[in-house]
Amino acid sequence: MRRIIKTAPPNSFVTYCQEVGARYDSIDSNVKHDLLISLLNEQGWICGYCQQRIVHESKAKIEHHCEQTICDGVTKTPDRRLDYTNLMAVCLGQDGFNVLTCDSNKARFDVTSGLPIGVSPWIAAHMSAIYYKQSGTVNSLTTQHDGELEQI
Repeated sequence: MRRIIKTAPPNSFVTYCQEVGARYDSIDSNVKHDLLISLLNEQGWICGYCQQRIVHESKAKIEHHCEQTICDGVTKTPDRRLDYTNLMAVCLGQDGFNVLTCDSNKARFDVTSGLPIGVSPWIAAHMSAIYYKQSGTVNSLTTQHDGELEQI
């Protein structure tokens, strides 16, 4: 992971969020496309989790850092499903290799097994505590975050 500095959301997304009854799962495809492109641009077309270069928008998807099922406004957490500061672009993983990466691996967890994750790509202190070993593993000087990076 590397630090992501959030920019302003696209106007089409802001307008959509102001509509009565706006929900993430009902976003118009044009608005969702604008949103994905905005996220990719602010991240330099790099996956928010594994740092793999995303070569085309069709190889990316929008990820909720705090999962929609957790940060839904119902489970004692704020509703962040349409919160631009909770969104990032992630790669689709390694097609054809049956490797769970990025949000696919995270989907195997819930509030009883480690979610929501505490390590945040928007917090400089979290990102400065991350280091990489020659073996390719990602670790953190913060015990909680190290465990999250290892498991999730």
